[in-house]
Amino acid sequence: MKRRILLSVIYFLALMPLLRAQCPNLDFSNCNFNGWECYTAKSGYYDSNWVFNCNGTYYDTLAWKLELAPISGRHTIIYDPYGTDNNTYCGTYNGLLLIPNGYRYSARIGNDNVGGEAESIRYRIAVDSTNFWVTVHYAAVLEFAQHWSEMESPRFGIRFQDTTGKPLPVGNLELSVKDTAQLIKCSGVYWKDWDVLAVNLSPWIGQTVELVIYAMDCGKAGHFGYGYAVCECGVKGNVRYCSNSSVAELSAPFGFSYYCWVDSAGKVLDTVQRIKIINPQIGTEYRCFMSNVQGSKDTISLRIRQTLISPSIMCQRDSLTPFIRLANRSETNTCKPFRDMFDYCFKDTGMYEVILTVYAENGCSDTCFRRFMVAPVPTDVENVKLLSVRPDADSLEGGNLTFPRVVLCNTGRDSMKNIGLEVLVVDKYDTVVAHLRDTIAAIPGGDTAELAFRSRYTVPDYTGSYRLKAVYGTDTIVSVAHCIYRPDTCDISMLSVRPQQDSSFGIVKPVVRYTGYRNRYTYAVNHWDYVYVCLYDSNNVRLGMVNYNDYLNYKDTTVVMFSKGIKVFNYTGRYRLVAYVSYHASKNMIRSNDTVSCTGYCTGDTIDIRMLSVRPSKDSAFGETKVTPVLNTYYRHPDLVNSFVDVCVQMYDSSHVLLHQFKNEIFVNCNKTENEVMSYVDWKVPDYTGVYYLKAFFVNLKKEENLSTANDTAFFKAHCIRHLKKDVALLSVRPQHDSAEVGTWTSP
Repeated sequence: MKRRILLSVIYFLALMPLLRAQCPNLDFSNCNFNGWECYTAKSGYYDSNWVFNCNGTYYDTLAWKLELAPISGRHTIIYDPYGTDNNTYCGTYNGLLLIPNGYRYSARIGNDNVGGEAESIRYRIAVDSTNFWVTVHYAAVLEFAQHWSEMESPRFGIRFQDTTGKPLPVGNLELSVKDTAQLIKCSGVYWKDWDVLAVNLSPWIGQTVELVIYAMDCGKAGHFGYGYAVCECGVKGNVRYCSNSSVAELSAPFGFSYYCWVDSAGKVLDTVQRIKIINPQIGTEYRCFMSNVQGSKDTISLRIRQTLISPSIMCQRDSLTPFIRLANRSETNTCKPFRDMFDYCFKDTGMYEVILTVYAENGCSDTCFRRFMVAPVPTDVENVKLLSVRPDADSLEGGNLTFPRVVLCNTGRDSMKNIGLEVLVVDKYDTVVAHLRDTIAAIPGGDTAELAFRSRYTVPDYTGSYRLKAVYGTDTIVSVAHCIYRPDTCDISMLSVRPQQDSSFGIVKPVVRYTGYRNRYTYAVNHWDYVYVCLYDSNNVRLGMVNYNDYLNYKDTTVVMFSKGIKVFNYTGRYRLVAYVSYHASKNMIRSNDTVSCTGYCTGDTIDIRMLSVRPSKDSAFGETKVTPVLNTYYRHPDLVNSFVDVCVQMYDSSHVLLHQFKNEIFVNCNKTENEVMSYVDWKVPDYTGVYYLKAFFVNLKKEENLSTANDTAFFKAHCIRHLKKDVALLSVRPQHDSAEVGTWTSP
């Protein structure tokens, strides 16, 4: 049986002719910010007296700080040609493309975090006769809310200025949520699809002009604003003349209001941005005259050249894994041959057909086919089971090298030798950044072994999670690891914030994790400083703030358990926590301006007692053995009086027939948020091999002055044994504590 795999791979070929100017990395083609300067600021902040300050979210009102390097998450290079912005999905819109069509990279300025952040990037252009036309492709995403004025709105803008910071009278653009006619509304945000701004800098030839692109949160620090951009200097066009076509398509740059195409004899052909030439002659030159709304004019010349693509693919496979390595060996008449490789995982054996399609940046494409047989994996491979995979360290600084470790077992009777394993490292963009292979010498039958890989991988250079995927035969296992990005300009990195309880009834107490930059400054002394946490409701309205004066330890990760809490409104729904460290200057310290946030859940009901769980005193028991039900309840307010509450516990057999029932009072201790209570009765388990059920609930509820109780119910499926056909059988697994706070220790 033949199966087809369609692999559409986009390769961008250097087909843009007559690039008349050189502005290095203006279009982020180096996949970095080389040549650009990165800045940050605060669009709103609290002073030392906790008075809020905001002079308006305008570029000239903010105090911009030059960063020594791009700040992770705030100045970001985008390189995913298929990616879309997650905040722009709604209705008939498929989302904003992260990169405009026809380009390889873009830059994101800002992010969807809040906290009064503002970001900008700046590029200096020495204007001459070849680069005075500057084209900026831009898009923006601005969060909307009702509580601020226009001067406090999230904002995105583009400006051209001289070296003193004075804006030029051309090329200035600014978007805020008041510009609704230009924006698309979607799920609480306004966004601007990709558009073009073309600016003529010819009056400033011989001078240096700065291009600035900026974005900022709202002035009250509760709503985000960010944008995307790709820039070019000089005037260029595009020729699309594919080898399998008789029509050539000529395109002039976007952003102009008037176009006029003429042939080599000066005959006018059309007045549109893009024209088609039927059966063109190779080498023929065409010109296009252009002008913008300000009256500035320019001309481009394009020469007909045909694009030739020769796609080719090679397949390599390891018989012990379901992965195939596909090697692209395509060639073109416009650039060097390709030498790219990537892996594909097969779901079954049989005959496969791989289809490779190579696309050029100008739209030309060609396709090739390759057939091959996927043979079955050897039968002894089925005896190997992967148990776990992890890095040498759970949390590593981005850019460091580490080794993966894989634990596996041999479920067969015979020893296995030379077992080859694969580990894939997948970053947060679902991109495989490393593919490692190693071999373990032997595993005796029925035994377990750990393989410490001898080859290393580079930890992704950002703060967040990545995945390790181990593969052997048809068996795979995935684990999540954590990496930490520490730029050279900060000594403290915020790692996480969360509530001490997963759901809260009115008071939220935060837990914050942060880390110091290990061994960065050997003379940096440890000291006391404040950690702040702000609480926002589901409408992004700030409800309050709490701070903690903590001893900041630069030798290890620090966890701050707040003793004070913040009160949420009386509703049931989501809230958000935002944490940061104060920015007081220190002689030996440079602090980070990053923040972390999380979403929690609050409950506005009046229930003070919860039935959390019920279980037998023995997880599994032989028929006729006696067990005692154990209850676990939750008590809400520690300042209420201790109370006796009536409960009922029942036992059912596998057919849900009631076997036993017990009613009694239990004492709920107000000094414990969780109460584990034995129900003072012993019951015989059913005399068969199978399951039975326990059910617990409150009865005869008495609503007292300071106490209201819940009607919720807890169930448990237990196991009883009469006789077994096997010597060993797994009966149950549970944590030692039925209900535990996130982050605490427990044993299975």
